[in-house]
Amino acid sequence: MQGIRKIIFYCLVIIFFSNCKREYNNSDYSESAYKNAEKNLDKYYQTKDESYLQLALNNVEQSLQSSQTRHEAIALKIDLLSQSKNYTWGYKFVDSLNASDFKIKYKKEMWHYYFHALESQCMDDTTNRNIYLIKIISGIQNYVRQENIPDKKKDEEAYQDLVFSKISVLNNQMLFFPAKH
Repeated sequence: MQGIRKIIFYCLVIIFFSNCKREYNNSDYSESAYKNAEKNLDKYYQTKDESYLQLALNNVEQSLQSSQTRHEAIALKIDLLSQSKNYTWGYKFVDSLNASDFKIKYKKEMWHYYFHALESQCMDDTTNRNIYLIKIISGIQNYVRQENIPDKKKDEEAYQDLVFSKISVLNNQMLFFPAKH
């Protein structure tokens, strides 16, 4: 009976350590996929070859699976979708996320409206584009007013988003928000 307990104990220890190694490998894989996505986005910026955007989107999908790279991967995917002008896919992706997937509370709503604004601009519908931008501005202003923001970096990011939105309305053309990744 004592021998069987030892065997079961050793089996459990082996299973535990093999799962730890698998978790570590998944984390490494996600980090590598994220870095590859960033490299492919950089190559796109250098060459304007849209095949790099598709490669980056494939890489970022893999890095979304890890909690260690998820926030950064979400921001990167949003950047990739806006660069690829795939606006419908963009707001559907944002809608599929939880508010907790974003580091700052207003970001989910902001990105949802941002993709709708870009889509409206592509259809030369500046009225709806401005309506979406005003919704973004209103959401950010409410966030700044309602939150006691202890983190100056988040505070700074909210004001940057607010300025980009207001400039877009005033210039009557869309600016691309800098994605934080």
